[in-house]
Amino acid sequence: MMHQNVIADISSLRHQRVSRNGCAALLGYKDQDYSVIRAAIQDDLGLKLTICDDWGKVTERLEFLATRMDFAIFDLSRMTDPDDIVSFGFELRRRVPRLPVIFMLEDIQRDDLSCERSAICDATLKLPLRKATLLLGIDAAIYNRDHVLSCRPWERLRAVR
Repeated sequence: MMHQNVIADISSLRHQRVSRNGCAALLGYKDQDYSVIRAAIQDDLGLKLTICDDWGKVTERLEFLATRMDFAIFDLSRMTDPDDIVSFGFELRRRVPRLPVIFMLEDIQRDDLSCERSAICDATLKLPLRKATLLLGIDAAIYNRDHVLSCRPWERLRAVR
């Protein structure tokens, strides 16, 4: 019972922050089961979720998609080189600095919901995910992005362009 109350509280908190576009994006892989993510975003938050596995198409149209999404989740579980993950994050930040970004990885010790990795993403979640963890991660990512943009005037200016 306590678990359901926490999810309800998180969901109502999320609705206070996100509803600009009513959409979220997940960039992942065809053979993965994203039912937990789909349930959390569509059922609990009431947002439309777009799941795409064509990495080339998404990264090619990132700026366009970012104007229509409230946040984006990237399943980086198949990226094995930490340098590739960091480079990918820097490229995302350069191209869409306002978009809250969540990375999902298997090879990390624990979730990171702090601003510590704000140069590449706004929250990092360890796979496999639980719904409550994902909802907290979404809330943290949006809060962290807003916080970083408000504290760093150069980020705000770059994001306006």
